Amino acid sequence: MTRPTRADLNTLRHHNRQVIVDIMRRYGSLSRAELARLTRLSKVTVSEVVDDLVAEGYLRAVGLGTAEMGRKPMLMAFKESAGFVLGIEVAPRIVRLIVTDLMGDVVATFEESGVAAAGDDLIRALCALISKARTHLPQSRYGLMAVGIAISGWVDFAQGVVVAAPNMTWAPLALQERLASCVHVPIIVDNEANAALAYEHGHGILRDVDHAVYLSVGYGLGSGMLMNGAVYRGHKGMAGEMGHMVLDPAGPLCTCGNHGCWEMYSSEKALQRMMSGCTPALTVNEGDLTHWAIQQARQGAPCARQALRAVGRSLGQGIINIANLLNPQTLVVGNGMVEAWEFLEPEMMAVLSQAGLSATTQDLIVTPSPHYQDAAVRGAAALACDAVIARI
Repeated sequence: MTRPTRADLNTLRHHNRQVIVDIMRRYGSLSRAELARLTRLSKVTVSEVVDDLVAEGYLRAVGLGTAEMGRKPMLMAFKESAGFVLGIEVAPRIVRLIVTDLMGDVVATFEESGVAAAGDDLIRALCALISKARTHLPQSRYGLMAVGIAISGWVDFAQGVVVAAPNMTWAPLALQERLASCVHVPIIVDNEANAALAYEHGHGILRDVDHAVYLSVGYGLGSGMLMNGAVYRGHKGMAGEMGHMVLDPAGPLCTCGNHGCWEMYSSEKALQRMMSGCTPALTVNEGDLTHWAIQQARQGAPCARQALRAVGRSLGQGIINIANLLNPQTLVVGNGMVEAWEFLEPEMMAVLSQAGLSATTQDLIVTPSPHYQDAAVRGAAALACDAVIARI
């Protein structure tokens, strides 16, 4: 029999630590005996790992449990305040940042509008915002431990590179590498729809779902795909750009360079185009467009109602294609256009009810995200938390 190498033993120890940390984060306070039962590890192994994690500040004693006979066991809990992470969402018109503990609970929030949208100016702006957030971190043993960034664009997830961000007119940007000079902790960069999907799957309405699609319907139209319980990113981490599926080659020019992309009919930019001929002339700021259109529609303005309903119908048509291609159990709609759900949903569902291959749509759950305003930034923080936990 081959004796295990030092590398094998280190791998086993790390695995045991990960199993125990995962159980502690999931169940809350537990005794060593309960940990041994839930993990199926020996009591000796559990005690050794727990002692190490207590010494390192990741577990803490929280009091005595109950016992029918004998000594009451000491209960242990994960110490969520051992360190903190940042979640950042870079959107076309705004940058959002949150500080969370290692369980994802938000302890501080920041927003910056008018942030420069590319290159050196963006890096400087993000470094300044991160530096500002550091001053608001609660005291802890490890301080800032990781940063997660969600971007509206095409992201090479493995390399942390923003390949393109059409709605922000970016050239390729090695965001992970460029920020390393001012952050000095692990940085994870992902597409904002993927980040939002990861948050919903880990903490939101998709916790018990294995096959789902998240549509981020804001100024553009992004999407994330959940397959067999995991976010599907494709070959280079750029899968899910459904907003750039071409519906009409003779349609309006998209910022990606193609004509007739789905997002040109199913987003705030589509709403803006449809309402550009309204009387009186549209004078509202671009960032307030959806809110303004909803107000007008609720007051009975025909132009606003027609535009919102057209967006709803286009969303429904695209969702039929998604259902036929991926057959998800649930499709979640997030981002700013969810505010217009009362106008979008009836049109979407009417289109879905007329789908030819009804087997893929008849049981499909289409629902707005309860976290539509902040799922992406929370997802970015969750990615950072995952990176920290993986290193414990």
